[in-house]
Amino acid sequence: MGNKKMLEELKKQGFYKNWPVKNVNHINFFICPDLNLEDIYFKLRSEILKSNADKLGVKKIPEINFFVYPSKKFGHEIGLELGFTDVNNR
Repeated sequence: MGNKKMLEELKKQGFYKNWPVKNVNHINFFICPDLNLEDIYFKLRSEILKSNADKLGVKKIPEINFFVYPSKKFGHEIGLELGFTDVNNR
């Protein structure tokens, strides 16, 4: 099952129900309950989104959901293949 379908399935099962959500600019951060992140993390992620949008020529940044997991291993354990994209190489 692909990540998109797996995320939909996890949502349907209520997996993210108790995850706090923090909205910063155009990003809804769904934060794993075991994580304690400082506000600078969210500020930097939103700045990266803006920078990447500029690089890709996106005029209006859409609202996105960003799921914050403690590790890649955690993602694998719940059936997701977590990855990273380098926008500079696109």
